[in-house]
Amino acid sequence: MPSDRDELYNQLKSQSDALNVTNKNAQRQYEINEWTSNNKLDTLFFYQLLLITLTITAPLLYLNKNGLLPSTAFYGVVGMLGIAVVLTLLIRYQYTNGARDLRYWNRRRFAQMGGPPTPITCESIMAQADQVGAVYSKVSDTVNAQVKQMTT
Repeated sequence: MPSDRDELYNQLKSQSDALNVTNKNAQRQYEINEWTSNNKLDTLFFYQLLLITLTITAPLLYLNKNGLLPSTAFYGVVGMLGIAVVLTLLIRYQYTNGARDLRYWNRRRFAQMGGPPTPITCESIMAQADQVGAVYSKVSDTVNAQVKQMTT
């Protein structure tokens, strides 16, 4: 027959487990909200860049149509602005889809590097020293054998 102490313990444990689940869900929702917010800011940045480009293009188009600005200058400036906008869009798209971490917006993935390096331990250093000693012994035995063959 369970005592009051066991019942209280079980009740507190279930409440603690529920609180842990709630905290994990809240943390994940925060991460999702951060991602969404920063993605919207990135989109806003691109729209602002597009607006600035169109704001610069409109007066230049007016001047070009009135004959005050040569067509080559107009097309040169608009072409460079267009290239800058397209390159910005492509670079941001490639970074978001290829390098940006899927969970944290402000982190970058380095898939080609194979993860973080393993820490150096005394055991690994001693194992390498043993390997070097074994190779040295083998090389010295080979050299000694060759020297004996040459002398005889």
